[in-house]
Amino acid sequence: MIILLVFVSVIGGAMTLALLWPYGAFTALFGMPLGASALILAVSILIALQKLGQAIEPEAIEDPPNALAYEAD
Repeated sequence: MIILLVFVSVIGGAMTLALLWPYGAFTALFGMPLGASALILAVSILIALQKLGQAIEPEAIEDPPNALAYEAD
């Protein structure tokens, strides 16, 4: 699991570097941690959903069931 997240962080940082490079080296280098963290967050959520046994579908991610919903009688 740790190896997967490290790999994902490197990929996220590289993608952010490539996307922000036209805006300057300074912006690209300081934007790398943000891109890496965002991609790790997305992958971690997908892994957690998969371990719960839920299907990884856009509907499951966009509108999760609310376990704390209160229904009035």
